[in-house]
Amino acid sequence: MEWLLGGLLILALLARKKPAAQDHKLEARIAELENEQELIMKKLALLLTLLPTAALAQQTTIYGPNGNIVGQVTTDRQGSKTFYDAHGNIGARSSTDSAGTTTVYGPNGRPVGSFTQKDRK
Repeated sequence: MEWLLGGLLILALLARKKPAAQDHKLEARIAELENEQELIMKKLALLLTLLPTAALAQQTTIYGPNGNIVGQVTTDRQGSKTFYDAHGNIGARSSTDSAGTTTVYGPNGRPVGSFTQKDRK
C-alpha cells in the first residue's frame, strides 16, 4: 500500500510540473505579444505624426549629415511649431504671440524660455 501512495505522490508531482512549464511558455508568449504590441503602437504613433491633417499647414523633415532623418518640424495654422525627434517623440513646441515673443515649451508642456526677434532693416 505504501508503494501505491508513493507512486501516486510521484505522479501528482510530475503532473504539477507540467502546468508550471506550460505557464512559463504562456508567460513568455504574453511578454512577446506585449513587446510586439508596444512596437506596433510606437510605429503607429510615428505614422500619425507624419500624416497630414487639417490642423497642419506645413511639415519639414530634418536630415543629419549622413542622410538619416533626425527629426521633423510641423507648423500649424496659427504658426506654432512642434519639433519631433527621429522616433516621433515630441522634443519641444514653440508659439509666437501678437507682440512677436516666441515661447519655447519642453516635451512636458512647460515653458523653458522665450525670445523676441526685432525687425532688421
